Amino acid sequence: ADDVAFALIRMASIGYEGEYTMDETFDRNMREAKANGVHTSPYIYLQTKTVEEARAAAAFAVEQARQYEITYPIAVDVESQYILELSVQELTDVVNAFCQVIAEAGYTPIIYSDYYKFTHEMDTSQFPYDIWLARYGGDHVYPGRTMWQATDKGTIDGIEGDVCLEYAF
Repeated sequence: ADDVAFALIRMASIGYEGEYTMDETFDRNMREAKANGVHTSPYIYLQTKTVEEARAAAAFAVEQARQYEITYPIAVDVESQYILELSVQELTDVVNAFCQVIAEAGYTPIIYSDYYKFTHEMDTSQFPYDIWLARYGGDHVYPGRTMWQATDKGTIDGIEGDVCLEYAF
């Protein structure tokens, strides 16, 4: 009722020290958003350091996602300090490997991070996938950007506290 068309909902944190940690509110958030007419899709906080780990994490995400009606891209959240110690090429390869498995499963992948990480930590020219750009207080222009996170201080009726506000193009 507050003009929300879609929600990307945290599914899990995957990969830190081999852990797969499901978000305890994921199922409820997916079901309730759909029940209220909101397009839904999961996002995965990725913390894998190798291509092989990234592929396994993506396969896990696909297995979980199959239980829901996914109507927006499945997002990979790339901002963990744990993986930002990788070289630009290593991180680019890890992200591409994750997204490739998502795409092969028939879903549309999208890569989330902030402007600095996209311009300094990864080579986005090697991504054949959409970009979900987090950039507060700046413009939303970036090659391949199809979503923009404009703020993390938004408000939505029915949700307590600050929320991130996203725009899809």
